[in-house]
Amino acid sequence: MKTEDVSMGSLNVSILVTEEAIERLREDGWKVSDNTTFERNGVTITLISVGGGECTSDADCATGGCSGEVCAPREGASKILTPCVYRQWYDCLPLTSCGCVNGLCTWKPNQAFESCLREHGVDPSQVVRAGYFELRVEGINKSDGEINAALKDFLGAFGVSCNSPLTLVKTAVIRLSPTINPSEVNASGAIKAELEWMRGFGIVNMSGKEVEEISAVARWGFAGHNGKIGWYEGANGSYAWMPYYRSRNPSLIKCVSMEVPPYRLPNGTAYVGPTVAEPPSESPATASGSTNGEVCGPAVVIGLPLLLLLFRRR
Repeated sequence: MKTEDVSMGSLNVSILVTEEAIERLREDGWKVSDNTTFERNGVTITLISVGGGECTSDADCATGGCSGEVCAPREGASKILTPCVYRQWYDCLPLTSCGCVNGLCTWKPNQAFESCLREHGVDPSQVVRAGYFELRVEGINKSDGEINAALKDFLGAFGVSCNSPLTLVKTAVIRLSPTINPSEVNASGAIKAELEWMRGFGIVNMSGKEVEEISAVARWGFAGHNGKIGWYEGANGSYAWMPYYRSRNPSLIKCVSMEVPPYRLPNGTAYVGPTVAEPPSESPATASGSTNGEVCGPAVVIGLPLLLLLFRRR
């Protein structure tokens, strides 16, 4: 665990979230999740929709204007008057529909419609009404200046200028934070970090050279008996750190079936308790499916917890 200085703030803005704006953010180094959460260098911005009050469904909206080029609340759409001059971008309207988006009556945005508008020299923000959002901003171990600079860059991708600094509330929190990000490191790096951490606390007694040798052979997917890394004799007779399956003459464990066979109880009477005069004449039957020292994987997984329970009760 470690203590982090967290700065938080929020503001309401009207922005149009388009594929073009999202792509600009990606090019500027922002990591995008579901087009609602954006993170860059310790600053996270989350978009939370704030519904308008014009509509609750598409039925509340209708088209108006001389060419039906305006999408507005139904009760006022028929009263809207516009010049009867046909513009080329009206050809794009069949690619969308007039409806309710986040409480606003607007032409519904989609990639084909927005691309068509740009082909006719029209900015989609002039046709599609922008939605209202609450921007929640969080910065970890960042100064106010760094957070506000990141926010300004973020809004700039949507064509919105922001010169007023955001008022931030600072707090110190204790969080469980991984030393390394699994998505950004290979198996060797992850194993090395864990072994060095355990060496530092005296949990394991090994040299730095051994840590390097173990880390060098680690791979994602090495698991179970066959893949465990140990100090084994290799095929050439010398010892080294290696996965078990690469050792000399390994007795590999393999599955012949993914199903665990049912346990068959022996015939006869079961004797329980300290008053047993003599043991049962028949020994318990064993589960089938294991031959020549080979054990099916699921049986091993089920057997280990049972052994642990037996030891704990002693």
